[in-house]
Amino acid sequence: MLTYKAARLAMGRRSDAGGDPGERDPEFVEQVLESVEPMLRWYFRAEVHGGEHIPAEGPALLVANHSGGLQTMESLVLFREVMRRHGKHRALHGLAHNLLFDDPTFRKYAGRFGALRAGHENARRAFERDALVLVYPGSDLDSFRPWRERNRVVFGNRTGFVRLVLENRVPIVPVVTVGAHEAFYMLTRGEKIARALGLKKLMRAEVFPIALSLPWGIAPATLPYIPLPTKMVTRFGPPIRFDLPADAARDPAVVTRCYDEVHATMQGMLDDLAAQRRWPVLG
Repeated sequence: MLTYKAARLAMGRRSDAGGDPGERDPEFVEQVLESVEPMLRWYFRAEVHGGEHIPAEGPALLVANHSGGLQTMESLVLFREVMRRHGKHRALHGLAHNLLFDDPTFRKYAGRFGALRAGHENARRAFERDALVLVYPGSDLDSFRPWRERNRVVFGNRTGFVRLVLENRVPIVPVVTVGAHEAFYMLTRGEKIARALGLKKLMRAEVFPIALSLPWGIAPATLPYIPLPTKMVTRFGPPIRFDLPADAARDPAVVTRCYDEVHATMQGMLDDLAAQRRWPVLG
């Protein structure tokens, strides 16, 4: 699948369409979340703490750790909690990788669910509608981190989310999930393979991940797999507000300081959840 899409990108046939905040369909969001509720409740035993920290109104950036490769089940938990707390009309827009919007089927349904092509402009348009925006700063580095790093927050020094909140004067709501990265066993990110294949230029990917998963055994982690019934526990933290002028986003020292604060806060939250976990997968 990724090879096909990479070829399309290389040949310059990528669509520029990347979702629009106005495309979100609250009824569709509700239907999707209701359909996955049994899976989240019984298979993943999803548990959420701190949902009261989700703002009932106004814009905010939800910053989360990323797990599970391409099958990021924890995202559904975040969307479900926003709807449970504030109803289907409280918009949450997830910023998604450019590559996904090259697929016309994904683009059609993702827009109705509220997904936007990752970028500051799309996020800004959502903030102007007083919406919530979800971002995974670590992207592929985080989502494909090896098993031994499953309880680490990996952002890879990607500071774009900090500049985004400083420029738009919106708060960050930190969110962490433990257990979601135990749905399969990541062996390696495969950064050296990715560099050899030139994947960063082709598809903005820095990894060629290899995992142990069902039913494939040891295989590329980009293949769809059957997730193990791991217990997922999610925690929303209190909003982090930076009382700084918008032009602070152009100061590297300020950006680094804010980045370090968010990363340390989230790692502490994840450490707390991981310490309460008795066994991998079983929770």
